Amino acid sequence: MSHLYTTRVTAVGGRNGTIKSEDGILNLQLAMPKELGGKGGATNPEQLFAAGYAACFENAVIHVTRGQSDKVRDNAIEVVGEVGLLPNGAGGFNLAVTLYVEIAGLDQAKAEEIVRAAHAVCPYSNAIHGNVDVKINGTQNGDAEGVNRVLLEQQICFRVYVASNLVTRLYRLHLDAMGLTYPQYLVMLILWETELQSVSQLGDRLYLDSGTLTPLLKRLEAAGLVVRRRDTIDERRVLIALTETGRALRERADAMLRALEGETCLLPGDLDVLGEQLDRYIWDLSAQLGTQGRVDAPPVD
Repeated sequence: MSHLYTTRVTAVGGRNGTIKSEDGILNLQLAMPKELGGKGGATNPEQLFAAGYAACFENAVIHVTRGQSDKVRDNAIEVVGEVGLLPNGAGGFNLAVTLYVEIAGLDQAKAEEIVRAAHAVCPYSNAIHGNVDVKINGTQNGDAEGVNRVLLEQQICFRVYVASNLVTRLYRLHLDAMGLTYPQYLVMLILWETELQSVSQLGDRLYLDSGTLTPLLKRLEAAGLVVRRRDTIDERRVLIALTETGRALRERADAMLRALEGETCLLPGDLDVLGEQLDRYIWDLSAQLGTQGRVDAPPVD
């Protein structure tokens, strides 16, 4: 079967290179996103894929309604393409795609029917069928971006909350044998790093107020892991130091962390990327909320 249209684009230099179409209309610099450890400042393959899929899907909606009483015109539809890059657990990567489709002037049931029909004819949908996880949200009345934001799956806070709970549960399986709760373990990590700390210093590092931190420290002291004493220079300051028992526990923590390396469901390189992304997010959010300085600044690219 002959092609209806064929184009060729040359890429040179990978994710930090250039792309150019044979007719010269497309001529762009590429840059690795900051979230992946790059410098950003230019487009990337995921953005280009999202743009191409969104535009193609919008035209597919217009195509499947052509000649119908519910014909959709190009000024009555908006498609937002969202493309995510994620590890596949085997050393490679997959794409996850979500399309947010808003069609004006139609009831929800009819809009969803049209979206399903468009998904069946869109060449992007057909090209990645069975290989890429594609979610399509069709709405009659979305917001300005065509995105229904009042959904649990759209809440970044929920994702962070669930991930935090799961990671804490994973650590707790090992910490119970050490006689530590997860917050107590975080305090011990700081003291193993720098043994003598004031209560306020610990609170700043852990984002805990004194009302939460004080009883936690009392329990660690009762367990014989730390001692509290007044600063000889400023008696208003309470200093926390490790006992010999507390210092000895560090070896068990090291063994625990080695065991956890194979239980995080992330490859070492993926773990580093996620850590850098979270560092930047914590830093930016801290600055916005006026708590900047409690965490170290992320590295500058």
